Amino acid sequence: MRTNNHYNDENDKYFISVSANSSTLKTVLTLSKGYQVDFGLPNSMRHILGFNSAVYTTNYQESENVVNIMNITVFWLTLTSKRKAT
Repeated sequence: MRTNNHYNDENDKYFISVSANSSTLKTVLTLSKGYQVDFGLPNSMRHILGFNSAVYTTNYQESENVVNIMNITVFWLTLTSKRKAT
């Protein structure tokens, strides 16, 4: 994400962050202003992370369901960028 400029050097944080809430066993998705994650796409990882089929745009979003990673042995993640022209 750093190579695609999706990183804030000033505060040393990524614009999109995925973490865990160990109390609820759900995924926490944190987005910077202007960023979104589309879990409505076919074959997205939403089932694994516990999210519904939707586009998430709010700063803090906790998954609607608990994570489902018990049967996962390999996980491959590809990030794409769809920036709007300014």
